[in-house]
Amino acid sequence: MYVNINGIRSKIKSLESVTEAIQPDVITLTEVKSQTIPSIKNYSWIHKKREKGKGGGLAIGIHHKTKQIPMEQLTEEDDDTEIEILWSKIIKGNNAYHIGVYYGKQEGHNEEAVEDEYSKLTTQINRLRMQGEIILTGDFNAKLQVTQNNKQIQKESRNGRIMKNMIKNTDLKVTTLNNITRGIWTRQNRQNASERSIIDLGLGRWKTF
Repeated sequence: MYVNINGIRSKIKSLESVTEAIQPDVITLTEVKSQTIPSIKNYSWIHKKREKGKGGGLAIGIHHKTKQIPMEQLTEEDDDTEIEILWSKIIKGNNAYHIGVYYGKQEGHNEEAVEDEYSKLTTQINRLRMQGEIILTGDFNAKLQVTQNNKQIQKESRNGRIMKNMIKNTDLKVTTLNNITRGIWTRQNRQNASERSIIDLGLGRWKTF
């Protein structure tokens, strides 16, 4: 389960309610906006604070029912501190799963900086793919072209173009745009309901978890 939590301390009760109802094996969070992760029943957490500026922060939690699956946070040697990304490694049976959560640069950032970040992300993913499966969630702040019922509902943005190249160069699939039965939009402007987008996504290529 992935959530852009936008401040975990004010959302802790709703998060507890959802996790109690569906009991996901793994939870990934962006925009935690907290120095620590509050205790959530049945989950153990790893956490990465934003290095510069306010807000931000990433977290990955694993349910205690999967005790047979050890989880480790990849070291800074495996991670790039300039990128707001957190990777964990879970071993289940003979398979290694690299589960990541990412918060991408806004569309307003310098294009060169965005391209550099996705280049580094591509390098990370391809290195980890040599060691196991990949599941990457997050707020990518990038709009891919999306078509539904033969109608284009979202145009590709500049960041979306750069992200699309990363997806191509890592051979990942966008998994969260498949078999959608409920709301598709992941962001909506509260002052302008018609301004909405799909920028929170899940990517991956993995065997059955």
